[in-house]
Amino acid sequence: ICKLAKKTIDDNDKLVRQASIYLSHRYSGERLRDIGEMFNIGETAICEASKRFSEKMKSDKKVRDKVDVIIRSLKK
Repeated sequence: ICKLAKKTIDDNDKLVRQASIYLSHRYSGERLRDIGEMFNIGETAICEASKRFSEKMKSDKKVRDKVDVIIRSLKK
């Protein structure tokens, strides 16, 4: 997930991290604790970051389009 996010959104490290957290939370099937350890943040922060990024996607079509590309790649 992180590699795909970096490849797709390589011009903005902050956005790469946000997308990686969101996608890991939504699609990886990993426990919050494990995702949090990977990003060095707490379990609650994973949920909050994922929620904020979801809202960001609703208001920013460019971000949503990039995330859609990553999701399609994950499903292959």
